Amino acid sequence: MEIDKPCACSFLCCNRPYAEVYLVEDRKRDLIGKIELPCSLCAHELAIKDPQDNDKFRIVGSCC
Repeated sequence: MEIDKPCACSFLCCNRPYAEVYLVEDRKRDLIGKIELPCSLCAHELAIKDPQDNDKFRIVGSCC
């Protein structure tokens, strides 16, 4: 597996960071999904998406 996270400056809810996840086998590099940090003011949240950008899982934790 390979994770590619481009460097991006984000401010509040603009330009939210993400990481693309690839399966690397026999010199093939197939996108298997994306991990996104959606905008949430009072919680830590991750959105796990499939290659078509559909939500598959959501992980939510409180800030306390």
